[in-house]
Amino acid sequence: MVSPFHRVQRMAWREREMRAGERAIPEEVAVALSYNGSSHAVMMATPQDLSDFAVGFSLTEGIVASADEIRSIDVIEEDIGIELRMWLAEPRAAALADRRRLALEQLRPVLDGGAPALRPGAPQR
Repeated sequence: MVSPFHRVQRMAWREREMRAGERAIPEEVAVALSYNGSSHAVMMATPQDLSDFAVGFSLTEGIVASADEIRSIDVIEEDIGIELRMWLAEPRAAALADRRRLALEQLRPVLDGGAPALRPGAPQR
């Protein structure tokens, strides 16, 4: 597990003189969250209490209504960051798949050449 901080040497003005010491600097790593095998988001986070982070993110984003709807969380450490692989219980897994489909349907006009007003030669209002 990546340490949540590293220590550095520092100099600080204390009681009318410079004093040497140490300071703890928080680490942050890229943390990818995936649900049922599909990527969802990448965040920067301190690499500690990652299962709690995964549950809190899932609740806040409305992906689950309770932690019990997450069947499992795997914390996978890689050289470039950490992946939090979550598997959802039904019906939440199906609800998330529907949510993804709806988001793609709403994005389809942009992917197919942009909104009509953004196409070259489109009349401007």
